[in-house]
Amino acid sequence: MITVNGARVELTLDQVVPDRARLYLGRYASDPGRISTADDLRVGRLDSAALRRPAGSALRYVGYYAARLHPAGGDHLPEVTGRSNLNWVNISDYDRYRPETLADCAPRSCVVYAGHEFFDCASGACRLHAEAERRWGVLAAQVRPYLDRVGAFYLLDEPFHRGATFADVRRSARLIEGTYPDVPVMMEAGPKVDANLRVPDEVDWVGFDWYCRPMAEIERLAATLERQAPGRPVFLLPEAAPRCPGQTDAVVAQRLREYPRIAEARPRVAGLMLFGPWTGVGPGDPPAGRPTPSKHPRSGDAVERIAARILGATR
Repeated sequence: MITVNGARVELTLDQVVPDRARLYLGRYASDPGRISTADDLRVGRLDSAALRRPAGSALRYVGYYAARLHPAGGDHLPEVTGRSNLNWVNISDYDRYRPETLADCAPRSCVVYAGHEFFDCASGACRLHAEAERRWGVLAAQVRPYLDRVGAFYLLDEPFHRGATFADVRRSARLIEGTYPDVPVMMEAGPKVDANLRVPDEVDWVGFDWYCRPMAEIERLAATLERQAPGRPVFLLPEAAPRCPGQTDAVVAQRLREYPRIAEARPRVAGLMLFGPWTGVGPGDPPAGRPTPSKHPRSGDAVERIAARILGATR
């Protein structure tokens, strides 16, 4: 029900709205000089049942890949506070370590990238660095003051897709486990998810991405990953903004509506880690680090709904 200057109008929305304390009314996006305003706005009788996870779902994490990638990419952790609980961050920059980044993480909410410490990829195929143990020791010491903020350590991104061997991946996971045995070790398998995939026992969480592929293939790969990594939580990494030729905001939004359905149907899918949307790799995007969500309102809305569904109570 909306009352405007004393006149009452009852509206039925074609979609449920996010279960949040604030209501976004939009703006004139094509004209930055014009805005929409509302006085004494009150909203009641909101049906948010569709924004609740079903009972029994293993889905409990939502966040962003590359929430903090490097200085040029920006630190986006403050932007996602309150709408995420697990975010990928890099603190080992070329010039120095930046562990202070972790101060913006809620307890156990940041996944710290350790691939730079363990692997040398200069030759094309990634190989375990000759000084991997020493390099890991440096990162481990940098992280220690903020250890309560660390949700997991993340191995080399897509290691098998980039030529790393099983033995090298297992060795890096063992080094992490030996230092911080209570912190999960996470690996993202990339598109190499098939019956030949071997996941080291030392890896606690495992995920995959395969952007722009049909959703039926995503569903099939999620089932395959559960079989190849028995007993371990599985993560899906959806694209959060257009990043493939011909992909539109509306297409991404539809895909984002499908991901929770797939995740909730799988018994061990624990989280969705959204790619970007600050990576600047999509068609027409600005350089990495410059925010693009305002260019993608539909996918942005879908992301908000995913966060509300996962972070809210079950129904």
